[in-house]
Amino acid sequence: MDLRHVTAALLALLVLGAGAAAAAPGAAPDGAPADDQSGDAGPPGDLPGQVPDFVGDIHDRIGGFLDGSIDALGDAVSGVTPGGDDQPAENGDDADASGDA
Repeated sequence: MDLRHVTAALLALLVLGAGAAAAAPGAAPDGAPADDQSGDAGPPGDLPGQVPDFVGDIHDRIGGFLDGSIDALGDAVSGVTPGGDDQPAENGDDADASGDA
């Protein structure tokens, strides 16, 4: 065996040993999340206090759309949002049509 083969074999053993050590069950750093934390994923169930009441209704309509009880999501959301029946103003903001500012 020449030097090149010996070097390649030692490098392969080093890579294999490092990979095995990193994959060992006790090798996770202290800050790594535990396996039983999967229930903590996702947004919280309750809305913060500063959210308007209709936002919870919108979330209910989205949930209904996802479970199949609502067919037209856009119509359902438009029905619970404030001013859902009004068309937006021509200039893109929600100023009233009388021109009072």
